[in-house]
Amino acid sequence: MKKFLFGTLLLLSTVSLHARDDVFTNEYLKDTTVFQPGGRRLGYPGYNEREEWNEFFGKESGSFIEEGEKWLDYKYEYIPATVYLDFEKTGDRSSFGADNRARKALESLMLAELAEGKGRFMRGIIDGVWYFSEKNSWVHPQHAKRKSSGRSLGDPDEEIIGITSSFTGVDVALAYHFFKEEWDKFDPSIARAVRQALDRHIIKPYLDERQTDSNWWLGMTPGMPIINWCPWINFNSMLVFFLIEEDSDTLHAALRRSLRSLDNYMDYLKPDGGCDEGPGYWPEAAGKVFDYAGLLKQVSGGRCDLTGWDRLMRMAGYIRDVYIGDGWVVAQADGSGRLFPSDTHPSLLYRYGRLLGSKELCDLGLEHFEGVHDGDIYNKLECMRLFPEMKSSAKPSNVEKTFPDAWYPDNGIAVLRRGPWYLFTLAHNNYAGPRNDTHNHDDVGEFVLYCDNMPVFIDMGKATPTNGTYDKERYTFFHIGSRSHNVPAINGTEQREGADACATKVKCDLRRGLVSMDIQDAYGPEANVLKWHRDYSLNGSGFILTERYSLKKRTAADLFRFMTRGEVTNPRKGILLIKVSGFDSGASRTIELKYPSELCPEVHAIPMTDSEFSRIWGPELYQIVFKSSENAPLEGSLSFFAKTL
Repeated sequence: MKKFLFGTLLLLSTVSLHARDDVFTNEYLKDTTVFQPGGRRLGYPGYNEREEWNEFFGKESGSFIEEGEKWLDYKYEYIPATVYLDFEKTGDRSSFGADNRARKALESLMLAELAEGKGRFMRGIIDGVWYFSEKNSWVHPQHAKRKSSGRSLGDPDEEIIGITSSFTGVDVALAYHFFKEEWDKFDPSIARAVRQALDRHIIKPYLDERQTDSNWWLGMTPGMPIINWCPWINFNSMLVFFLIEEDSDTLHAALRRSLRSLDNYMDYLKPDGGCDEGPGYWPEAAGKVFDYAGLLKQVSGGRCDLTGWDRLMRMAGYIRDVYIGDGWVVAQADGSGRLFPSDTHPSLLYRYGRLLGSKELCDLGLEHFEGVHDGDIYNKLECMRLFPEMKSSAKPSNVEKTFPDAWYPDNGIAVLRRGPWYLFTLAHNNYAGPRNDTHNHDDVGEFVLYCDNMPVFIDMGKATPTNGTYDKERYTFFHIGSRSHNVPAINGTEQREGADACATKVKCDLRRGLVSMDIQDAYGPEANVLKWHRDYSLNGSGFILTERYSLKKRTAADLFRFMTRGEVTNPRKGILLIKVSGFDSGASRTIELKYPSELCPEVHAIPMTDSEFSRIWGPELYQIVFKSSENAPLEGSLSFFAKTL
């Protein structure tokens, strides 16, 4: 990620507007003796405890063995140094998929060996850990640029920890934990090399305070953003420490560092529990905070238990509230419009809900539970702990019908459910912190509308990351800038990025189904806007959007945009018909959109050439653009009304 994004945050990303809780650190200080070295505290059987493993995997052992057999003859792929050097010029990530495949192979072979226990997969496991042990660096070149040299190649004098290296660390540490005694039967140097690699790539750089700024995700450097990498990498790193570290002083030094980092992350988050990175990142944001709290509870034998913390309950509520139904979820920020089991980990939802006592979250996990192949190796192992319980539980449907309305004042998010309708609005109000963060879109005043769990007006969400996605070119992308969102172009002007580009005077009345906000501060001076007020109203009859505005002068037409997946027709002036449909159910409904007759509508087809979009929305979306007269009044009020036919 380029310094452009980081620099604009200044101290805003680390300065709190509320009192610090420091819950993680304080819980640790209550009794530090509850944390002792020893991977067995994680509760997994030893490799040779076959009866325990047979019970652990149960009838699902065959699926793990079958998956492992696919990788029996896998040849780990060498990535030459010159490929890293070329990356600095081209930004081409394709060659580095070799490491992703290597992790997939190693995980599949490990799980198959644990399930079968006959040594049939051991050679492939050894090849996998040797492959990673021989690598000079585990950091993806995109992230290696955080080193002081700014170069992509690994530096033996300066190894840092990136998100991909933390994934590798967990895989290699689990292999070491489960199989190191078996490796000694082949050659004791295997376990020694693996342990040295873990020290070099995870243990030492994690503890090295000189690397604090390079390991920016710790949230300890003023001016650097605090994002999901903080709980994600902290959890992965501490899992490595608990799996392999035998020295108590080293373990506690890492614990103190990680707990302070987690407290910084929780202090940065808004107290209302919303996820400003969107539901697509919830499993790696709130989900990893929960996993971290669960790890502390597990290794302390239940003596360090944060699962009753009300902040965790509020964070759990967010994923419930942005769930629309029938697999649809609000594509806020860099989020996906669908809740795919492989992305959201139903077992995580279930175990989060189970420990927090949230039936709603348990039901949401059960509704999307399709089996054990659920995310990374840690999630698969944890899924197996609860697999018999989840499999024997009745699979609910339409769980969203029991979900309440919601208002997140700190994040400026409102959710309303009325009859067949679902409405989501996004304010990014003054308390929501800086915009221009790593997953933000130009979308102040955005709304999403569904009817009978079918998309009417949508947010596109995220695309496959490319060069420019996370640097100064970010807001030029169609799906990130305001052009693709359900917000107006005032005087033909798009929204701007920046910490002060936010909504003001945001109000939400859940009982009456009303949300309102002023969005003029999201536009630059070229918009010549004095005030732009949006009212959103939802009831059982439909949805009303009202725009009230005042301009300094008129320089161009205003554009009112609605992004839809439905088929649009214009039977007569003032009326559009939108035929909406489900994801794959074959169901459909027709929505009538009544618009001001002085506006001229156009419908533009938007091809979905990116695979991230096409798997959700299909081959194309449609953007309805209502254009005002170029000499429209400087003050006025316009309303749009959507209802079912």
